[in-house]
Amino acid sequence: MNEHVANYFRERRRQIGMSLHALALAVAPDNVRKTAGRIGRFEAEGIIREELLAAVADALEIDLPVIEDLMVRDRGAAERGSTVS
Repeated sequence: MNEHVANYFRERRRQIGMSLHALALAVAPDNVRKTAGRIGRFEAEGIIREELLAAVADALEIDLPVIEDLMVRDRGAAERGSTVS
């Protein structure tokens, strides 16, 4: 699970005042409803496809090194069997 990643993305979206709908519109204007659902699931459960993660990161202006660092933290938490602290 990508808890650190999902939490960071959710907080970044909220920080810039963007709704799920607006983010989905920016990422996939032809499929807003489904994309908003996928982004919502990612924020809640940490589950997302790599292509969508890249598109959302681009829309939220989150750099790759930040994502990589968060993923390392998630892997460490998973190995320890713990959750976000």
